[in-house]
Amino acid sequence: MNVKQRIDGCNTLHKNTLKNQRDLDIKDNCWICDGWNQHKIEWEKDKSGEGNIDPLFIHFNFENYKCNYFGKQNGPILSYERMFPPFSLNYFFTCDDQQDYDHSNEQNIVKNPEGDQIKDVQLYNDQIENIQIQYINKIEIQKSEKLFDSYFNPLITIVPRTRDPKYIPAKKKKQKVKWTFPISLFAKWQPDNEEILNKCFDFDWDNSKIPQKVKNKEDQELLKQFLREKYKLIKDAYKHFATFNPIQDIWCIQNAPWLEFISQLKIIDQKVKDADINLKWTATISGGDKGNIRNPERGISRHQLMEVLVRIAEEKYILKYQKCSTFFEAMKLFWEEHLEGNLDQRYNQQLWRNERYWNEQCDYCLKHYKKIIEHVYKKFAKQKVKPGQPPFMCLDELIKIIQLAGLAEDEHFGSTVGYFSFNMAMMTQVDELYNDRIYQMSLVEFYEALARIAEDANFPVGNGIVEEGFDWTWEKRKQQILAHKIEGLILRLFNTVCDASFKAQYPKIQKSFFVQTEDSDYE
Repeated sequence: MNVKQRIDGCNTLHKNTLKNQRDLDIKDNCWICDGWNQHKIEWEKDKSGEGNIDPLFIHFNFENYKCNYFGKQNGPILSYERMFPPFSLNYFFTCDDQQDYDHSNEQNIVKNPEGDQIKDVQLYNDQIENIQIQYINKIEIQKSEKLFDSYFNPLITIVPRTRDPKYIPAKKKKQKVKWTFPISLFAKWQPDNEEILNKCFDFDWDNSKIPQKVKNKEDQELLKQFLREKYKLIKDAYKHFATFNPIQDIWCIQNAPWLEFISQLKIIDQKVKDADINLKWTATISGGDKGNIRNPERGISRHQLMEVLVRIAEEKYILKYQKCSTFFEAMKLFWEEHLEGNLDQRYNQQLWRNERYWNEQCDYCLKHYKKIIEHVYKKFAKQKVKPGQPPFMCLDELIKIIQLAGLAEDEHFGSTVGYFSFNMAMMTQVDELYNDRIYQMSLVEFYEALARIAEDANFPVGNGIVEEGFDWTWEKRKQQILAHKIEGLILRLFNTVCDASFKAQYPKIQKSFFVQTEDSDYE
């Protein structure tokens, strides 16, 4: 059949080996011997049919209806010219991914001889489909008898072996999923809410000595309600001051940060002396469970901060100045005159998360380098893990990572950054007195700890964001968005902390994750 009777030129040494001699003979037939004829087919926009005219494809029966691309052309009329075998040529078009026939010439329109369907049609994307079409176009191709006219001008202008235009689909823009918190790596981090805060308050109240100190039930209830309303501010301040100098990995407010806290309150005056405050400190931390390492004798634990504030309020407003007679009134005056201006949003770590950390760039950066982060976490999260426990990281392990990364040697990197990065990254736990969870960092908390370290380390972002040789001054490093700082820290950890075998298998990092290639937004 003519389906294979197109010129193949001379045999060459590198020609493909065909199945048999018959295939070879058919392949070597030519247009001239078989009388193929040159013919032009046109499609006129909005007359031949509706729809966009690019891309436009034509399908012929002598090629089993595989698609042929018209190519990009200007104007409303598109033409397709080529050599055809001498016989009844059936054809149809594909326009806007829909199959159709040329409606402009009724003489060339016939019913589809194969019924309402043509099977196994190859489309432009190489997919094979069954096409539903009732009508097609038909023309009779006459056998060519002459090659030249009377003036010896060639009648065939088609050049042998001319390739059909190749259709390259326009790149489709990727459907970008809108970033939301629930799809982020941060989603498992539980922020404080009213339920958690109420449970924490009840736990701290029950484990303090305030109920024993305040005998009057009405006074006790008023004081309890007042402190419950202020509890979040008290808890946040406690976490800040307890982080400066832990006893091993036990968080508590030791003497030095306690004195700083008292200095900020400006409570010391002519009547309230340092010795009075020291007595309140001692009375609060004494008498606890001495066998409980989570309640150290040399520091104030979370459940004790409310108590010591109540004792100081009693000292000043009931005993020394005698402005009131109830603990509730004393605490209210203490808050208005000293605490309100100091226990404020400066200690609210959620503000940093909302403004700097919980965003699309940080999330995608952490996800991109997740394998590196997980490798570091798994490598170190084992020192205090008991058999059967899920892995967790302790404070000593995070400090070791900081040291191995060379951060401890940086003059700009503070000595307490590791402590604050660990403790501030930990989710609030109701029980800090009998439960160890507050000292056991999970992976989602490790993400935040790294972000907090990155915030202070201020490493430059990876290659490609700024021009080569950019002068990374300390101020310019500090001004980066947090996501860029996180990438800088991860790249430092990759080079200094990761195992050699892991680095050998990891794809080479040549440029920043944030360098977007031209094709990155397209399929």
